[in-house]
Amino acid sequence: MADLFTDHGIWVGEILDVRDPNESGKMQVDIHGHTNIGDKPMEQGDLPWAIPIMNNEPSLNKIGSTTNYLPGTTVFGHWTKLGDGEEKTYYITGSIPKGRTKA
Repeated sequence: MADLFTDHGIWVGEILDVRDPNESGKMQVDIHGHTNIGDKPMEQGDLPWAIPIMNNEPSLNKIGSTTNYLPGTTVFGHWTKLGDGEEKTYYITGSIPKGRTKA
């Protein structure tokens, strides 16, 4: 099993899609400096889906609070890698305000 204290990292990115095809509450994220660099950025279909960290209210069987993130929201989080595989699990910890625009 991976050592969670050495096999993890933090990231900043942007929400692209909130319509999780598996209906598990995940959100698709474009992670700055990871998924959008180089000559061939990742296709949107290959971008990771992140689990938003919720408050202390129940969230089970589609009952309880939901997050209100929208596409375009700048978020930050962390990832962990368990076991010997290459697959990472991404978590959204919070959002970063972009400021207000004048009407």
